[in-house]
Amino acid sequence: MDARGLGLMLALELATPAQAVALEHEAFTRGLLVLGCGHKSVRLSPPLVIDEATMASGLEVLARAVEAVAAG
Repeated sequence: MDARGLGLMLALELATPAQAVALEHEAFTRGLLVLGCGHKSVRLSPPLVIDEATMASGLEVLARAVEAVAAG
């Protein structure tokens, strides 16, 4: 996985398009909206006024979704 972006808008590039779709689905089922972008990436675009607690919660959900996709 590779991460790129500026500021709060980031993209996570996964190894395959199927993993990108799976991560989008896993995050959504856990209550986190990420958007597919490009061939095998997902975009993270939180609001500019996000507070630290909300950001920490979102990152925890994202980590669980990534673990689920990695586990297969």
